[in-house]
Amino acid sequence: MSPSPNRGHSSMSDPEHPISLELLKWKDCLYKDVPPEPEWDASLSETIRRAREEEYIAKVDAAMKDVLEEYSKWRADNDEALARWFSSGEQN
Repeated sequence: MSPSPNRGHSSMSDPEHPISLELLKWKDCLYKDVPPEPEWDASLSETIRRAREEEYIAKVDAAMKDVLEEYSKWRADNDEALARWFSSGEQN
């Protein structure tokens, strides 16, 4: 998913400001492929638990890699509009 860049051309007082809607889309997009966190079994040895945690973190990183790159570009392209929206205090 690659939401279109928003340059902040509409009013910042809109109840559902376009930049906030795009930010919500990105939130969904960023986490949609993240695998569910496994049950962490406390009865396992520390070594096994650590290995399983590292395996899970690697899966999360792999799931988010491409979309994080796209999101970073979107944030850079929309930095001014986001700053205006954040400073307006109109976030819900």
